[in-house]
Amino acid sequence: MRTTTFPSTMHKLQSSRVRQSIHTLLAWSLDVLRTWEHRSQGRRALLQLDEWLLKDNGLSQAQAEQEARKPFWRP
Repeated sequence: MRTTTFPSTMHKLQSSRVRQSIHTLLAWSLDVLRTWEHRSQGRRALLQLDEWLLKDNGLSQAQAEQEARKPFWRP
């Protein structure tokens, strides 16, 4: 049985790609979490607006309540 070892440069290249992939995944995940938090805060804030502020933004009270009931992951 013959065992093949990677040259150190190949191993470093693969290690670098793995680190970059992990970094990309973590950055994407953090971005998604921030988006969800921002969306959730915005929807809660809608419920605090007076009727005239909602109207000024082109929304009715019913539309604001409907938006606020949406789950944070739904755009």
